[in-house]
Order: sequence, then structure tokens, then C-alpha cells
Amino acid sequence: MVIFHIEAKKVRCGLQPDVTNFIKLLGPDSLYLFFVLSSFLLTYLLLVEAKTSGDISVKNFYVRRALKIWPLYLLIIGIVFFVVPIISPMLFHPAETAYIAKALPTYPTSFIMFLCMVPNLAHLILPQVICGVQCWSLGIEEQFYLFWPVLVKSLRKRPILMCTVFGAGLFITYFGVSFCRDIFSGSSSQADDALKILAMFGTDLVMNLRYMLIGAIAAVAFFLKKDLVARFLYTPFARVAILTLLVTCISGMRMPYPNLVCGMVFGLLVLTLTDENLKLLKSPLLVYLGTISYGLYMYHLLAINLVIGQAVKVSPEYVNIALYTAALPLTIVMSVVSYELFEKQFLRLKDKFSTVKSS
Repeated sequence: MVIFHIEAKKVRCGLQPDVTNFIKLLGPDSLYLFFVLSSFLLTYLLLVEAKTSGDISVKNFYVRRALKIWPLYLLIIGIVFFVVPIISPMLFHPAETAYIAKALPTYPTSFIMFLCMVPNLAHLILPQVICGVQCWSLGIEEQFYLFWPVLVKSLRKRPILMCTVFGAGLFITYFGVSFCRDIFSGSSSQADDALKILAMFGTDLVMNLRYMLIGAIAAVAFFLKKDLVARFLYTPFARVAILTLLVTCISGMRMPYPNLVCGMVFGLLVLTLTDENLKLLKSPLLVYLGTISYGLYMYHLLAINLVIGQAVKVSPEYVNIALYTAALPLTIVMSVVSYELFEKQFLRLKDKFSTVKSS
């Protein structure tokens, strides 16, 4: 995602004509993988909670999600809407400063949408909020959280029915995109602006929910049949095959139903990573980076803008080197400080509402 946004930012600032097709796919694909992984973890933990305690506390689920997501999300909103417009003339690239000035009249509307947890709607119909574009995916996540624990709770005693419902949902969401796009394209003569906006929002939401459904199906499979997952997916041959499919997906090679196939490959990849014997995943560095990964995602656009703004002033010919040597370290520093001094205070409260400890 950092690479994708570095290259996209260079295009916006006129530092290169375009990005390669691989880079164009790398950004969205990394988010789709995140959706699959996030849904897998949430669904699996809910199933374990049901097995351990005999029930699922929907209230505690919402409290945990709020303590995890909202503090940093609200902090970022404050930064991008109230700090970035002030500091951008001094610290950002002139192209970004000009864009902010042009988009500023729409910021009050965008701010309300962000506060209402529909940044994905703002992302679709309003100019981009510089350094806050990444928040659209959190909107998708929050909308998913609204109904997911209730659905899993209602089906917790019928895992086969649960898989069937998730599979049916995947089918509906896959073909529901075409219906929403028809409305958005104005194929109906009665489609007005409000309906088109709703269709745009529905298309975006449905397209991403299907990845979450794939993650949920993988979670149920792992919960019910860990032995089969281990037998078929923890082997060197299976991992090589999955990695080969993964490279094929992110390379943009033509294939039937590419989104569905890539989502399934992401689901298989997540299942292979459940192997507790994988030493790489036990690396203290990787574990800590995983701990601060939310911060890495939320701060990386701010770091990229700061680096590119200063690099252009100092030595324009070395912007590429500066971006790839300074943007990621600056993102990590921001994320560490944020996690240790800010987020951790809320995460301690989150543990009080946890029946199952996430790892």
C-alpha cells in the first residue's frame, strides 16, 4: 500500500507520467487481502467466544471495535481536516497545496461524512481529503461491523447453515454489483442523482463485502476442520501453489471472474498462515509491526506528503530516493509514537471487554 501511494503521489505531483499496471493493482489487492484477513480474524474470534462462553456478547464486540478503531480514526480526522490545510503551504508539494485549496469548500460536508463513519461515501462523491483518503476502507469495515456479530451470533449453533448463508451472500454480492452499476450508469430512465449516488455507494460496499465473506467462510472452515486445513494447506507444495496463484492474481493476468478468484486465493493464503510452526510469523519485529499496523496504514499518507514536499525543495532529482528511504521509516516512527503514547491507553480498556484474546 505504501508503494502504491508513493507512486500515485508522484503522478499527482507531476513527477512521472503514470504508474505500471502492477502498481495499479498492488494497492487495491493489498486492501482486498486486508478485508479477507480482517473478516477471518473477527469471525474466528467470535466463533471461539461462542464455544468458550456459550454465547457472543454483541455489546462487548462493539465496544472492542470502538476502542480499537475510533481513537486513532478521530485523531486522523482532526489532523487531515484542521492541521493539514494549515501546514500544507509550508510542508507539502505545491500541487497538493493547490488541490487542498480547491477542495476546501467541500471539507465541511466531508467532515460530517467522516464523523458519521461513511468516509467511503465522501470518497466517491466529493474531492479527496488529502492524507485522509485511506479512511474509506475503515468506513467499509465499520459498516460490516454493524450487522456481522448479530449474524454470527444468530447462526453460531448451526455452522453448516452459517457457511451456506455466507456462500449465498457471496453469490448475491458478486452479481449484485452488476445491478448497482446498471443504476449508476443511468440505464434506467428514472434514475435521478440521489439514486445514482446510492447505487455508487452500494456498488462500492458490495464489491468489498464479498472479500469479507470469503474471509468469513475461511474462518468457519478453519474453526470446524483445522485438521483438514493443516493436512492440505500446511505443505510446501500447497504454499508454492498458493504463492504462484497469488502472483498471477496481482500481475493482472486475464482470467475468468478475477475478483472472485483473487479473493479465494487470499482466503487460502490466510489459511496457510494459521500454521503455528511458521517461524517467520513469530519474528519479534514482524509481530510488533503487526501490532502497529493500524497506525502504519493511517499515517503513511501524511508521511509521504511530508517527505515529497521537502525532497522537492531540497533536491528534485533525488525525490525517488528520498521517498523510498524516508517515507516508510517516518511512517514507522509516527506509528510507534502514536501506539505507545496514545492508542495503547484505549487498547488496555479494550481487553476488559474481551472473552478471547486475539493474537
